Amino acid sequence: DDDGNKTSDHDDATVTIRDVKPIIQVRKDAFPVTIGEPGGNVTFSVQVKNNSLETVTLDSLVDDVYGNLDGKGTCATGGTIPAGGSYACEFDGMVSGNAGGVHVDTVTAVATDDEDNEASDHDSATVTITDEPISIAVDKQANPTSVPEPGATVTFSVVVANNGIETITLDQLVDDVYGDLDGQGSCSLPQIVPPGGQYSCAFFGAVSGDAGTVHKDTVTAEGQDDDGNKATASDDATVDITDVLPSITVDKSATPEALPAGGGSATFTVVVTNTSVEPVTITSLDDDVYGDLDGMGTCAVGAVLAPGASYTCSFVGDIPGATGDHRDVVTVKAVDDEQHQATDEDDAVVHVPNATPAPSTEVKGETGKPTVTPPPTDADGATSASPSDAGLPALLIGILAIGIAVFLAVPRRDQARVRAEIRKQRRRR
Repeated sequence: DDDGNKTSDHDDATVTIRDVKPIIQVRKDAFPVTIGEPGGNVTFSVQVKNNSLETVTLDSLVDDVYGNLDGKGTCATGGTIPAGGSYACEFDGMVSGNAGGVHVDTVTAVATDDEDNEASDHDSATVTITDEPISIAVDKQANPTSVPEPGATVTFSVVVANNGIETITLDQLVDDVYGDLDGQGSCSLPQIVPPGGQYSCAFFGAVSGDAGTVHKDTVTAEGQDDDGNKATASDDATVDITDVLPSITVDKSATPEALPAGGGSATFTVVVTNTSVEPVTITSLDDDVYGDLDGMGTCAVGAVLAPGASYTCSFVGDIPGATGDHRDVVTVKAVDDEQHQATDEDDAVVHVPNATPAPSTEVKGETGKPTVTPPPTDADGATSASPSDAGLPALLIGILAIGIAVFLAVPRRDQARVRAEIRKQRRRR
């Protein structure tokens, strides 16, 4: 007081510190948030924020799809997170499904403070699976790539590749020339083709055309995925038609092949055969003795012969009385539709014999030497023919008639051989 007396006293106050529960907040994100079917890897990020007033320990990180995240990616548990601080990590996970599907997975974090008070939180990430267009490619090849006119059978191979990311069903293969290929050759539908896989088949097709032209045909493939999305692709193959030169053969024959002394006439037959692979037109029939045969007998140019077909004509030719073999050659020319020319020739031989000499009137005299008896003369001194001389021509004609009759009695196939042999013998002479 004012006298300097002192006094004192004391009192206390109590403040109770209450426990505050820890608080954490979890955030989960996915990258990308959309993925094409049938799916793929997605990166998930996880963030745990400590909203407490004190440090917490991250005890657990568990995903309802991918399980315990401790040790996955950069994620690890057991670390501490200061008040107001955050922990972040990420990991990869496989997401799969059909187009339009949604993938959702949730991560849960658990943390404790120094009083072992527990805090937990969770968050989810969503990934949408989008529809992916399917993709196919077609490759068509021809073997061989060229054929001689007028054409041939070619083997066509077809390869359909699935360039998409999901399985497709190949349900159509149609060729613009050969039609639906299902059931042709080794081609059969439908076929299941996995991503990156392919389907191959082959079929036969007739290719025809003129020389210099190109055969082209296109195959179109169509496939679809399990969502009904369709894809088509096409490819063509070409085959060149190459030129083939025409060819013909000519056969000429004569009837008869022998005439009596003094000559006469014979009928000549000409046969032209087309040995080409396409039609030819006869443009020339020329004989080295009788000249241009067009209009002679039944012969005429302009005849069109299909492959393997023959043209036959005949004409009559006079043969002079000169003795020996009468030989004449016919030359035939023909062209195809490209105006390429074919030529061939053949000959025919007609034999004209020497006149038979008169019988000898030589007799031997008493000395043994021959003497000549003069022919008889008539009353005026003119020479008269003996009865034997008068009958000589008739005798020769009779012998020739008998020979011809015998020849004609031989079967026709043997006659041909006889004529061929006679020709050979005459050519050797």
